[in-house]
Amino acid sequence: MYAISLMKKGNYKKAIFYLEKAKLWPEHLGAGKPFDADERIENYLEAISYKKLGDIKKSEELLKSVIKYTVSRTTDKLTKSYPEYDIIGYLAAIKLKDFKAKEKIENIINTRDKDVREVFKNSDSKNYLSKVFKKSAPDSSMNFLLKILLNI
Repeated sequence: MYAISLMKKGNYKKAIFYLEKAKLWPEHLGAGKPFDADERIENYLEAISYKKLGDIKKSEELLKSVIKYTVSRTTDKLTKSYPEYDIIGYLAAIKLKDFKAKEKIENIINTRDKDVREVFKNSDSKNYLSKVFKKSAPDSSMNFLLKILLNI
């Protein structure tokens, strides 16, 4: 994502511009915006950018939207998302110091992937997240994204 490189350079306003553009669904594509589009990555990165710019209220609003989507999406049996996407909600809960949401998302992740339970019990957040990503998406771009998210 171009926005991430802008964030690394400290150009948060421009990063927000591109993150907002990433959430658009041009009509000429024919499909339109999905009913329940997953914008957790964009919202999480936007929240970080707004916080860096000093807009704590907007940052918290975006982080709450990430948590809400994660919890609602993963509790619906028909629309479970992948663990690597749920990690974004976990990170948002940590940033907000929302320990109830953090615990709820931990339970969602652990319930869905039995192999992750043992890893989670004895790990700090960074180690846990890294191990979940390696297990669930070893070759995906999400693994790369996790590294970026943990270092911003």
